[in-house]
Amino acid sequence: MMIENLRENVSALVQLCTVGMEEDGERERQREREREREGERQLGLSSVEALSQLHTQLSSVLQQNRESCMKYGHWKATWSRCFLHHSVRWSSLHWSGVLLTTLCATSLITCHVIEPNSDSTALIGGCTVLLLLLTGLIAMTVLQWLKSEEMPRRVETLLNTLQEFLKHPSSDRLRGTEDLFAPPSPAVSRQWTYRDGKLVNLPVSLLVEGDIISLRPGSEAPTELRGIQVRIHEALK
Repeated sequence: MMIENLRENVSALVQLCTVGMEEDGERERQREREREREGERQLGLSSVEALSQLHTQLSSVLQQNRESCMKYGHWKATWSRCFLHHSVRWSSLHWSGVLLTTLCATSLITCHVIEPNSDSTALIGGCTVLLLLLTGLIAMTVLQWLKSEEMPRRVETLLNTLQEFLKHPSSDRLRGTEDLFAPPSPAVSRQWTYRDGKLVNLPVSLLVEGDIISLRPGSEAPTELRGIQVRIHEALK
């Protein structure tokens, strides 16, 4: 009798353990499915996260550029970048041309001063040459300033646009990236990228660290890449 009771107790204990193990396994599988669904929902960065990171990187690069310009403000470096330097190819007015033009104008004015009975032709010619030289110097100075400030001003405009988007996020601004099979353009390189859990055709210039991209067969990698988890990699196929 005692043996039969013991057998019944052992059998009940085994069944209880089996049921407990099945429940634990079912809960573990449920958690695994939830993690998979969460991973699918969070595939890639959100637009706000990516653009915020892009804003931070651009601000850092702009600050480094300003610091480097102030650091290398030595007169030799400044002179080598000046439009008067003979090594500056885009300039049409170098120091040698300025020197010769100044000598010509000085010679004309000197001739007028030395010759007592001369008319004002030499004086007018010398003053005209000096005026043209001064106009050229002013124009080249403005042009050099515009060239040196062009990229920083464009970056500042882009930063202001990103800041406005981050303050008032809107999905309409990314509407043009939804067409995955848009014809290629030589001006803009695009890359299939996961943003906000969706696959979009994003310009390469908007990629940031942490983006998940999808490479088609034969396509070149736009930047340095690293592998990701197998489950997510299967989702990119």
